[in-house]
Amino acid sequence: MKRTLAFRAPAKLVVAGEYAVVEGAPALVLAVDRHVEVTLAEAPTGSGVRLTSDLPGQGATVFDLARPAEGDASPTERLVRMILTRIDAHPSVSIHLASRALFDTDHRTKLGLGSSAALAVALAHALTTWHGGDVETFDVYGLHADWQGTRGSGIDVAAALHGGVQVFERVSPDQVRTQRTHLPDGVHVAALFTGHATSTREYLRGVHAFAKVDRAGYDAAVARLAHAAAESIDACRPHAAEAFLRSIDASRGAMEALGRASGVDIVSGIHAEIARAAASTGSVYKPSGAGGGDAGLAFATSPASLDRLARAVEALGVRRLDVGIAPEGCREVAATEGPLS
Repeated sequence: MKRTLAFRAPAKLVVAGEYAVVEGAPALVLAVDRHVEVTLAEAPTGSGVRLTSDLPGQGATVFDLARPAEGDASPTERLVRMILTRIDAHPSVSIHLASRALFDTDHRTKLGLGSSAALAVALAHALTTWHGGDVETFDVYGLHADWQGTRGSGIDVAAALHGGVQVFERVSPDQVRTQRTHLPDGVHVAALFTGHATSTREYLRGVHAFAKVDRAGYDAAVARLAHAAAESIDACRPHAAEAFLRSIDASRGAMEALGRASGVDIVSGIHAEIARAAASTGSVYKPSGAGGGDAGLAFATSPASLDRLARAVEALGVRRLDVGIAPEGCREVAATEGPLS
């Protein structure tokens, strides 16, 4: 019987602290129970690496680490090569990637749940474990940053690694700090998908361009975001539901202010419409992540309020995602059947 191994890592939604977290401010993130799952199976010696995916239109890719990557190598092939280079491994292995849960029903549009971080974490754990390495010493934060070619905070990696609700802080270029917390008692959450995806990289680039031309304005906007996030983090305690909801509304306002100042459409028209609908249904709402499109989070002290909001925004093409908080981070699971042969 051939050897198999599988790991799965959860996706994420940022609760508070977008953009400020890149500058080292603490932020709040929750892992959601949509996962990327990576399954490995041994292959004949000398056959190289065979990649398959559950996404449509992606055939099998076979490559040999002894040969450099072709110019049109997929991002996933580049990631696998980076991991294997870092652990100094040259395996013959089949790798199946299951990430359909992080895409819309067309299986092509990303939901904005941090699929790249979940993929990097699950692949790094699977390949390192396959070769007997220590996943605890593998720098997944550095791997993801190098693969993406950006100076992101790593907050999405933290959610995939640890699960649950996390306070995340990048304390230095090479060090992060995480602490598990919980949403306040009595606070309920719903994730809403706007119907179209946003390029986080493009939005970050736009905000960074603003920082170069108006540093004082940028610093003021980031300080406002950081203050709202600090209030959300402080409200993650018993009997603080109303304070938490106020802090979420403050975060949305801070994101709007940064968008106006930078010219980046962070709280876009669709997000603004959802926020207005939330106010009329007894809930609060903000974009999660870079903004523009993707997903947002609504919070209320009553599940009925979130139900009313979900119904109210259906006419806008917005739908509620069937997700909850994933209590666990990346972990090994029983290998399931996939096109591995």
